[in-house]
Amino acid sequence: MKDIGLLLDKLRLGVAPDLNRVISSNVLVKAEEDILELFQNLSNAELSLIVTTINVGMLVSNVRDRPNGWGKFTHHKRRLLQFLCIDRLAAMDAAARAAILNGMQVAGLFKVSGAVTL
Repeated sequence: MKDIGLLLDKLRLGVAPDLNRVISSNVLVKAEEDILELFQNLSNAELSLIVTTINVGMLVSNVRDRPNGWGKFTHHKRRLLQFLCIDRLAAMDAAARAAILNGMQVAGLFKVSGAVTL
């Protein structure tokens, strides 16, 4: 839990002045890669616990598909969303699924409007 907290702190501090932009960008790319690797190595129960504990909206907002030189991108946001919303969604408990849905709404990825019918 301590590792994920430190990585999330790096993402939170990601806005850097122009002088430090390249250094900061490398730190952010590394933090995003570490978060993705950490999530992939968690058991289903551990992933559910982490997702219900962290601020998923902040995570989804701050992880980005960043330029990685020569016109290539890191695709970290795509990989994170693929992992949380498709690859491992069925393995998580209801509270974790709700936290992911809430986080995506907070991050502004989609808005729910109108009445919901069951």
